[in-house]
Amino acid sequence: MECQIKNCNNIDNGKIVITKGKLNIKFGINGTGKSTITRAIKYKVEASDKLKELTPFKLRGIETELVPEVIINEEINTILIFNDDYLNQFLFKEDELISNSYEIFIKTPEYTSTITQIEQLLSEIKKVFSENENLEKILVDFESLSKSFATTQTGLSKSSPLYKGLKDGNKVEHIPAQLQGYSKLQTCPKRFSSLRV
Repeated sequence: MECQIKNCNNIDNGKIVITKGKLNIKFGINGTGKSTITRAIKYKVEASDKLKELTPFKLRGIETELVPEVIINEEINTILIFNDDYLNQFLFKEDELISNSYEIFIKTPEYTSTITQIEQLLSEIKKVFSENENLEKILVDFESLSKSFATTQTGLSKSSPLYKGLKDGNKVEHIPAQLQGYSKLQTCPKRFSSLRV
């Protein structure tokens, strides 16, 4: 497709060929009119009334029939331009590589649909837990138990209740020597049950 550009900034009259449906790269030194060409084509496609913004300085403030004009021999419905404005808007941000990267790369229709399904399943699970007292008690017990397992980089913390309870071994099976004389109480027979004083 051929585009003819007239009276746009520093371009009096020029033609450019664009291959439809492909990435077209135009390069040249600063000031040769690359940005003017892209803006002119963009304005022609999206908002023809904005073409007047490209009026050359030499034509401003004087009576003339020359106005910015773009003639394209085929119809164009959409156009994407990768230029300095794109770079400044989307790339090289201080806090992220690409502006709004979450919306661009992650939040796709499939992602949104999957998140909705997950939230629905989670709401059903929460409902089950909130309506069952036994599950609530189990959760409280697990939370209490988990607090006994305080850890450090080297393993179980010596200040944790679990460590303190097990550090000297099983107190029931390994009874210290000084306590060996003690044993379980034996119940007395019931023959003295009618004792009077």
